[in-house]
Amino acid sequence: MRNLERRLSRLEAQRFDVSGLVPRSDAWFAFWEDKLARNMDGEHVDFTGFSIEVIDRIVEAADRAEQEARRAV
Repeated sequence: MRNLERRLSRLEAQRFDVSGLVPRSDAWFAFWEDKLARNMDGEHVDFTGFSIEVIDRIVEAADRAEQEARRAV
């Protein structure tokens, strides 16, 4: 079963989404984070293909930054 899961994960990582980028790659996250930032600035942006994983990554980065700021004090 583990072998099958590993093979499926590898295939899934090679599949391109509507952005034309490999899902969960650094470029893919940057693409969606940019779209989200533009939307928050008031620009109308199409979110077809958007994934909650992008939000999870942004939240994780904010949590890490907050923890580092607390340690620096």
